[in-house]
Amino acid sequence: MLWNVEEHRYGLSQEKHELKRELSSPLSTAVAEELSFLQKFWELQSKMLTVRSHEQEHKYSSTALQWLTLDTSIAYWMHPKSNAQIHLLPNSVIWGSSSLALIAYLVTLIFYLLRRRRCIYDIPEGLWEQFSITGWVLAGGWMFNFLPYLLTDKPLFLYHYLPAATLQTLLIPAMLSHFADCFLRSKISRHLLTALTLAILASAIQNHRMLCPLSLGFPPLQSHELAQLQELHSWELLIRQQRTPGYSLQNNTSD
Repeated sequence: MLWNVEEHRYGLSQEKHELKRELSSPLSTAVAEELSFLQKFWELQSKMLTVRSHEQEHKYSSTALQWLTLDTSIAYWMHPKSNAQIHLLPNSVIWGSSSLALIAYLVTLIFYLLRRRRCIYDIPEGLWEQFSITGWVLAGGWMFNFLPYLLTDKPLFLYHYLPAATLQTLLIPAMLSHFADCFLRSKISRHLLTALTLAILASAIQNHRMLCPLSLGFPPLQSHELAQLQELHSWELLIRQQRTPGYSLQNNTSD
């Protein structure tokens, strides 16, 4: 069995033209060694513990608060001849909806706790226990995976937020289900909730389709198309001012 070492780079340069050159340059020679399972395990763990043992500023580093405002991204790769590129980008619809779901949970929790102190029980005990477990697992998990980053001085990147973002996203269906079970009694209100759910889903899919060229690197966009996306977001997109002569999306498609 072979142990393949792959190289993943973010680019260290602060200048855009230097960053383009770094991301589009060929990777170093691949390493293939015959290692035992324990040797592979030890190599992986040692790299994970030492790869970021030093503090270093980076073009795509961000603060924890920037994760909440979508004001960050990471460029992984750029084609050497076209504007094709791969970024780690947040889906703004899912990001915004999950933030609203978290706020809605916290406000609802405070409302329930204040009412229960006055011996006013708005929901049955079974639904209250379900609501509490949701908070411990999802909202509590989000805080556990996010709040410690507010206290660190090391360079942070958007991928550090992915565990917390996953738990926060799961709050969307949890809160929709809770409101449907506890407050929406009539058919009209339930139909409105269904319409809202479908609207959120459709918007998230449309946003994903719009960002596919940047998330998957295909198809390559023209410079003006990248500029339009950059006007909508504050992400650092890499725009090649002059394309290689003879290269076009139509020719690439016809091939």
